[in-house]
Amino acid sequence: SFDSSKITRKKSIITYSPTTGTCQMSPFASPASSIEQEHKNEPSNGKRKKLSHLSLTKRKKSTTKDNDEFMVLLVKVEKSSEEIMEIMQNLSSL
Repeated sequence: SFDSSKITRKKSIITYSPTTGTCQMSPFASPASSIEQEHKNEPSNGKRKKLSHLSLTKRKKSTTKDNDEFMVLLVKVEKSSEEIMEIMQNLSSL
């Protein structure tokens, strides 16, 4: 005879994060870039080289147009984050 009480459902490996509102796609950590791995093993004090200096030497020089486009996007992101913070404060006061 078949006993249905012994059937167990396999637990899903996808985990949901209420903080980010996203699901983990893989149970494995995503691989870090070589720059991140270099910094991971260095001390976190002021002796660490700034990531911006490293990235400037390892990539081609960006153009003024690229910098202008980046600054426009940065301003939009900052404005959006301010709006999000205001919304969050309004929600927390409810």
